[in-house]
Amino acid sequence: MTLKLAKLGRLTTKQAWSIGRATAKICIWNGAVSSGKTITSLFKWLMLIPTAPQTGEIVMIGRTRDTVYRNLMTQLMNREIFGDAADHVSYNRGAPTATIFGRTVHILGSSDVRAESTIRGMTICLAYLDEATLVAQEFFAMLVSRLRVKGFKCQLLCTTNPDSPRHWLKAEYMDRADELGHRVFNFKLRDNARNLEIEYIRGLEAQYTGLWRARFIDGEWTMADGVIYDMFDPEKHVVETLPEMQDILGIGIDDGIDHPAAGILLGLGIDNRLYAITEWAPPAGTTADRSKSLRRFENENPKPPYHFVDPSAKGLKMQLNRDGFQNVANATNGHSLGLGLIASLLSTEQLRIHASCTNLLDEIPGYVWDKTKDGKTKDGEPLKENDDFCDALRYAVASSRGFWLPYLPTLHIAGPMADDRMEEAA
Repeated sequence: MTLKLAKLGRLTTKQAWSIGRATAKICIWNGAVSSGKTITSLFKWLMLIPTAPQTGEIVMIGRTRDTVYRNLMTQLMNREIFGDAADHVSYNRGAPTATIFGRTVHILGSSDVRAESTIRGMTICLAYLDEATLVAQEFFAMLVSRLRVKGFKCQLLCTTNPDSPRHWLKAEYMDRADELGHRVFNFKLRDNARNLEIEYIRGLEAQYTGLWRARFIDGEWTMADGVIYDMFDPEKHVVETLPEMQDILGIGIDDGIDHPAAGILLGLGIDNRLYAITEWAPPAGTTADRSKSLRRFENENPKPPYHFVDPSAKGLKMQLNRDGFQNVANATNGHSLGLGLIASLLSTEQLRIHASCTNLLDEIPGYVWDKTKDGKTKDGEPLKENDDFCDALRYAVASSRGFWLPYLPTLHIAGPMADDRMEEAA
């Protein structure tokens, strides 16, 4: 079977080998971005559905239904990838079910609180889980417990990018694969070289450094350690003069009561680079004081169309809304997405910082991964000391990504991506 599948063109021998070996109850494809793990697992998925019993449900799960559509269904319906089989896949974006080879397939978003209760009442014969590291361990365990159709070998297929080696998926399932009978397949970027342009591969290898290179290029489950933005170079990334801005994207705001409040105004230059234009550094005071300070700041600088505020800063968000600030939204504050975006932008010199952002520039060299008391690095968390302006930059970049990504087509986004919709209003 392996040799026959390898002749399908898109599959390498290693990818085809994994399909032939994916016979266990739990099969996990993990590794680098663009390594072919999703396409490979979907080939296996299409092979399983026609023989699935009518007595069990079939489910596909992603972070949201939209991510299932983008990551999985658009691939399955692509004839260039799956040939005639794509004609047997039907799905409308956002719908609760799809049809594959005439079978109803339930589409679920793990971030939906109703998903767990839906699965709890199911008897499942086949399950597919995208971005497995993003679901809670309890959700995963419950999903496995629902694979129980008598007389049929139920299976769960999973894909994921690497995370911390202490992540529960790695420690409890992947590292114990031989003991528990699971199958785990790991891929590096260059394992998929036959399907990728060499310029694309070289671009990704240049984009990711340090932790992100180990995870997203080499497919390693690596601990974070040391300086987060180790690629930062003042000679490359700091500018004395700003170009003309084609768009003001917004301001990221990290509020502070027992630490400084901070804001970073972000723009998109006519050279299609992102710029930290200036910073807002209000003096200590009440939320009303900070609101007045922000108004003065915006009267003296380009007015931001959006205010991306730390979701935990409820008092400041209420004050800004009360004082008539437009588009006060909860910032995208996930560490993995925001830190990865900024690291990629710095590595490719597509993010620059104006010299007037003195607090931000002072923080970046000391912006390091946090450690526990025994010296071990925590799972992808920055040290919460002197990080206010770095957090504000992270909020601005991650929250406005839907606006600037089309202007930076060479930037590859690895890891989890939330919905492309604007963050919820605060």
